[in-house]
Amino acid sequence: MCGTVCSASFPQGAVVTLTQNAAPGSIFAGWTGACSGTGGCTVTMNAASGVTATFAKVTRTLTVSETGAPSPVGDAPTQGGV
Repeated sequence: MCGTVCSASFPQGAVVTLTQNAAPGSIFAGWTGACSGTGGCTVTMNAASGVTATFAKVTRTLTVSETGAPSPVGDAPTQGGV
């Protein structure tokens, strides 16, 4: 398990499988570098390699609807003058 950045050494030809694990409130957005897309990430260590896992915060939209007659706001004019 890594923090923001981590590094490890592997023997030549080793097959390394990386797994994404989004924190609560986040989603996995994808891999870049030696892996790409949002599927699995397996790297064969034939040379030094780098992989970046990108995560994004989950946002939610709240829609508010009003039903019925609108409520008056402020001073409404009265009938018959002042």
